[in-house]
Amino acid sequence: MITVEVGSAITVLNAIATGIGAAIGTTPTHRITVKRSENMIVDTGNDTDLKLVDECLELMRTQFGIEDQFRIDMNIIFPPARGMKTSSIASVGLVSAFNSMYNLELSTSNIIGLSASASINAGVSITGAMDDAYAVSVGGYWITDNLERKVLFTQDRPDMNENVIFAVPLKSIPKASIKIELDSEDQGVLEEAKKKAISGNWREAIRLNTSVYAAHLLSENIPSELSRLTGSTVGINGAGPSVFVLSQPSETEKIQSQLKDIIPDYNLTVGGLRV
Repeated sequence: MITVEVGSAITVLNAIATGIGAAIGTTPTHRITVKRSENMIVDTGNDTDLKLVDECLELMRTQFGIEDQFRIDMNIIFPPARGMKTSSIASVGLVSAFNSMYNLELSTSNIIGLSASASINAGVSITGAMDDAYAVSVGGYWITDNLERKVLFTQDRPDMNENVIFAVPLKSIPKASIKIELDSEDQGVLEEAKKKAISGNWREAIRLNTSVYAAHLLSENIPSELSRLTGSTVGINGAGPSVFVLSQPSETEKIQSQLKDIIPDYNLTVGGLRV
């Protein structure tokens, strides 16, 4: 039996429109357990798309000749289709578990590549989300070109001492329903966000990225309202509808209380920089 732990992540740049994505690895962590079994048994613990599991298994069969049956248990804290990186968490966790179980000696970049392929093949990710996959796998700050599948920038320890308050709503946004048309002004803002992200000013990149994508993906501009009321950096995570708020540790309890009043239907989870 193999158990692997995989982290969470916040979005700095969303790659949907441009292919360039950026993310920072955070807690909380999630557990994926795989063991050989006489029959295939999969317990996702939530509504994680079983097609993603199937695609990971298919890659193991076609690339490494692995034909065994397994019991797979996925203890992922967040629900799927909320922008909470659950596809990356699941696929990275599964590939990492098989890597350990069969001594495949895959590098981190190999694991990320297989994770991206499985997510695209399963239809649960538009770009493969390599930035998310790196961030949840090893932590740190990652900027990737998901179309070219290459790393543009990475930093082990970004300058982040805040807590992260994840606010996750009950409703979901299936990837197949996401359609975005950006005008020239939007594209200019995202280009500036990319420059800020690469220069290390990821907080400003979050603000710019969120200003564009929240307008297109959320029915209400919740990030703007939360930022105004809390005075904190607020971002849309992935394609939403989840958001996150950065808070100083001494302010976290107060901001959580504010969020419960402002968005009572959202579930709150506190994390931090994953090191």
